[in-house]
Amino acid sequence: MVDNEFSFGLSSQWAPGFAAALIVLVCASLYSFFRDEKPYSGLPLYGKHDGEFLNTKAKERFRDSAKTILKHAMKENNGKPFQVITDTGPIIFLNASYSDEIRNDHRFGFTEFLHRLFLTKYSGLEGVILPVGFQNDVLKATVRKNLTQSLGAITNDLAEEVKSVIHEQLGAITGEAWSGVAFAPVANQIAARLSNRVFMGKRLGAEQEWLKVSIMYTIDVQIAAQELRIVPPFARWLVHWFMPSMKRCREHIRVARRLIEPEITARYKERRNEMLSGKPTSKSLDAINWFMDNAANEPYDFALAQIVLASAAIHTTTGMLLGLLYDLAQNPETANELRKEIMQVLQEDGGWKKTTLYKMKLLDSCMKESQRLNPAGTLLINRVLLEEVTLSDGTRLPKDSIISIPSIHMRDKEIFGENADKFDGYRFLHMRGEMGYENKWQFVTTNPEMYGFGHGMHACPGRFFVSNEIKIAIAHLLLMFDWKFDEKIPRPKSLAENIDQPDPNGKIWCRARVPELVL
Repeated sequence: MVDNEFSFGLSSQWAPGFAAALIVLVCASLYSFFRDEKPYSGLPLYGKHDGEFLNTKAKERFRDSAKTILKHAMKENNGKPFQVITDTGPIIFLNASYSDEIRNDHRFGFTEFLHRLFLTKYSGLEGVILPVGFQNDVLKATVRKNLTQSLGAITNDLAEEVKSVIHEQLGAITGEAWSGVAFAPVANQIAARLSNRVFMGKRLGAEQEWLKVSIMYTIDVQIAAQELRIVPPFARWLVHWFMPSMKRCREHIRVARRLIEPEITARYKERRNEMLSGKPTSKSLDAINWFMDNAANEPYDFALAQIVLASAAIHTTTGMLLGLLYDLAQNPETANELRKEIMQVLQEDGGWKKTTLYKMKLLDSCMKESQRLNPAGTLLINRVLLEEVTLSDGTRLPKDSIISIPSIHMRDKEIFGENADKFDGYRFLHMRGEMGYENKWQFVTTNPEMYGFGHGMHACPGRFFVSNEIKIAIAHLLLMFDWKFDEKIPRPKSLAENIDQPDPNGKIWCRARVPELVL
């Protein structure tokens, strides 16, 4: 009774203050929410109809008809900037012709965009991107320097891993009969195993618990961030602790730490022992060692860095593998020509050498063409403005606004011809044959016409590694199997208009073949 009276006394005493603080918090949160939802002044608005106070209907329209809205707006504005209400509020869309103008402009923040999109300040979502500064600098150095410079040395490791995964996933397909296969899970396993072989090393990279974390964290983060955005900002700090999707994200991070931290301790101990004994330090070619080298004994979050690497690599590679195999299944003549190229290059080089993958130029062309038709998303280049910017044509872009360059320009008929909507595996091979364009149309090269990996200072630094992964995987898949679609199993459709990736539950016909060359 005394406790109750004491509590009531405190409540009575502090109630006005708490109420006032709560009102201020709610008002500030609502102001922030409606500010982020409010269209920008001075730019044409699409997707929202007259008389609509909230953005709910406009967001639904964007989810259902994003490309239709964007194409209409692009045409009506003659390539000038405009805005559309999207799931994350208003976004200013720029024509691809602006990409060179903004590509190295530090006022266009990429990290800030990821923080806003994925709400990374909340526990469980921090694995999307590392903090700016030392943590992120080590990661960037690892990818841009160590990973890229080691591509030739890890080629045989990747080829070995591909064979192992294919045997596990497709080994039951034998004989001359065709089998219906859900290839999306196979592509996911290939991408995860190849990436983790290099990121985590041979043993940990094949650890089932880690494979689950590396695959599922990205999926659960997208779900969690989308659900958390629906929660009023003033309540997110509390609600996120109880959301199942957020709990899954935090559990993934806990598992990652449990698996990785003992390995880090063991490797540091091994390095110290080798140093004391005077023996040369033997290092495996993997990101764990590269992180250790670049961190130079400073405290580093190895587990979170590995999650960021996996999140960036695995699902991107999965989507590319899926789209490319589907394109080749629909174009068997091109697939057969690729088999000839792959066998010829491997026979010339006597196996997988440093230059082998570069010589597969038709395959490189097919990959770029498939990326053009199956981009990672409708919104490819996304930034947050760190200050107000005036473009060269006089267009004013307000501070804190989100800008995006959509993927629809990569089907521009003025650039790619009347057959721009159709797969032509030779398209970029022919374009590379023109004087001075050998490098411009290579798969890993970005430009204002082809920006599947982004463009400029924030272009994907791991694209050279992704390129090698896909070439090695497709070489094995084409030489070991035939692939096709027909009336009974047609090519799976995309899940939605604003998602270019096909339905992951869709199937493809697969038949074992006797490879002309033993890989």
